[in-house]
Amino acid sequence: MLRAAVAGSDVTFVADSSAERIAALRDRARVQLVTSVAEETFGLAAWEAMAAGLPVVASAAGALRELGPGALTVPRGDVAGLAKALREAWDGAAEMGAQARESAR
Repeated sequence: MLRAAVAGSDVTFVADSSAERIAALRDRARVQLVTSVAEETFGLAAWEAMAAGLPVVASAAGALRELGPGALTVPRGDVAGLAKALREAWDGAAEMGAQARESAR
């Protein structure tokens, strides 16, 4: 259903891909979205994105709550909050990306 809603846009869904493919997609990205319904223990995908200089919008789940500058967290299930955070990250991608890279050090 979500895939149909964004058909024809620049949104890319990634699951079970090679590290090389994920890195190539990340190189073209402006923002990384990391949503989770589980209590994440670390959030490697978010950390890798931040280390690459991408702002992250993530679910406020487990360790993702503590990503720091360069990341925005949204309560799980808050669709309006997610849309607002994505817009903020998109509009402030350069500044947030620099903060993200520094936070991931």
